[in-house]
Amino acid sequence: MRPPSPSSKLGPLASGDVFCLLLFSAIGRFSHGLPVLDAETFKTADPFIAGWLLSAYLLGGFGDDAKGRNGVGSVIITVAKSWAVGIPVTFNSLILLFQE
Repeated sequence: MRPPSPSSKLGPLASGDVFCLLLFSAIGRFSHGLPVLDAETFKTADPFIAGWLLSAYLLGGFGDDAKGRNGVGSVIITVAKSWAVGIPVTFNSLILLFQE
């Protein structure tokens, strides 16, 4: 039996990141006194998931570095770049979008 290919690692990693963003959304809704276990939690998480996916795509988050082909250090750097850009860009976009 051969070991799984590095490309098969991407699905579980991306799913884990999406789960973390959904958890972040649920915690935020809970802290504001809003219901957590409803469809609105997904709507709250949508912009963050989109921002993360876009930044991950643009910064190589789906490339060889993210799949572990170039060592663990490159995985950490690639993931950190995707999160460090994606989440603040989303926050700032939402602030500008909903500014009164």
